[in-house]
Amino acid sequence: MKSILAKSALVLLSTLFTLGAFDLTVYLIPRHLLLGPLRNLVVLMEGDTNYVKDPPIGNMIRPQTDYFFPGEEFRFRIQTRLNFPSAGFRGGTLGGPAWGAAFGDSFTFGAGVDQEATWVAQLSRLTIREIINFGVPGHGPHQYTRILQKYGVGLRPKVVFYALFSNDLRDGVRFEAPPANRRQRMTAKDS
Repeated sequence: MKSILAKSALVLLSTLFTLGAFDLTVYLIPRHLLLGPLRNLVVLMEGDTNYVKDPPIGNMIRPQTDYFFPGEEFRFRIQTRLNFPSAGFRGGTLGGPAWGAAFGDSFTFGAGVDQEATWVAQLSRLTIREIINFGVPGHGPHQYTRILQKYGVGLRPKVVFYALFSNDLRDGVRFEAPPANRRQRMTAKDS
């Protein structure tokens, strides 16, 4: 009986050691080097880390984001192609100088679809002109203007698009509310 208990304890300890070593390895390896499914699991366990704070604007998408959103209702890839030191945007699809710049919330961003399926990318293909997607889920008109001033003006677009939807009034009120009354955490599903 002692032999069976000793062997069982040895199997249990070796299993715990292996799992601990694997967990430590996943923790120490930079997220972008992890395999896709493992990276998605780490992101889900850590919470929504794809946003960074930008005090005058609110939450912004982290620069150099490349994340597959494995939602229940929809799946899509968030990949920032236009990266500034403090924010990342989906950017354009055709390349070349910016002819237009689109500002909006999750509808402009294209929550639930890949970049190529957003209305901005489709308009870009139809006009055969580069239109930059500056959409950020959860933002409202106040933030669109601040993003234009901080990030868009430097690209010198000839045309600026503001995509306004019925939820923008609520988003504007929330943004202008005192910080204690704002919803603190935003996710890719927020709009």
